Amino acid sequence: MTSKKVNLTIPRCSSPSNSTDMKDLYHCWSVIFVFANSHNLLFVLQTPFGYTRKDVLLIGLGVTIAGIGLESGLEFFGVDPLQAGNAVQLIFVLGLTIGWISTYIFRVANKDMTYAQQLRDYESKVMEKRLEGLTEAELEALLEQVEEEKRRLASGEQVN
Repeated sequence: MTSKKVNLTIPRCSSPSNSTDMKDLYHCWSVIFVFANSHNLLFVLQTPFGYTRKDVLLIGLGVTIAGIGLESGLEFFGVDPLQAGNAVQLIFVLGLTIGWISTYIFRVANKDMTYAQQLRDYESKVMEKRLEGLTEAELEALLEQVEEEKRRLASGEQVN
């Protein structure tokens, strides 16, 4: 009995979904490893960097080591130890604060906030339900309207 390992890359979503649909459960994961043999499949989900406790601890350790290194470097080049410590604190507090705020502004500008995502999901589900409730004749009439609007837009007329 042989096993085969297959790597599937799936794009990350912008925010986690509360849906219980299997497609949505793994949509936010970056890589899925599939181990297959003749009897079963085993899915191992691998999260992107920064989403586990281990990653957060590594980031904190890295920032701490960078701060100590920067302070030691400043002291090595002749800066007073008290001034070096103050400079490192200022650089890191300002840098991390500005970095954090810029990610927030970037998400707001791209409408990648939780509320905006929930609203898009809700609107999509409502439209799906409405389309499911239409009869064949209503669907054909709707498609004709869409085609006519496309023709108007192509010819330069204004659509109401």
